[in-house]
Amino acid sequence: MRRKNEARMKKTPMYLIALIAFFIYDDLWFSQEESPFMHYLLTVLIVLILIPFALGQGAILHQTFNMIA
Repeated sequence: MRRKNEARMKKTPMYLIALIAFFIYDDLWFSQEESPFMHYLLTVLIVLILIPFALGQGAILHQTFNMIA
């Protein structure tokens, strides 16, 4: 069980790779000058999604996403 958990922790999640790829391209992000509403809306949504990961509660989000899917 421990080896399985360690192997899973060493993999980079696909959603993280997708998020990094999204931010590589500057033209995909809504700039504050072009559309301030979308810029702030997306920023707040990303922060609200990432705060539980920063607090170590990522398992709760995984369970939530699994329930939705």
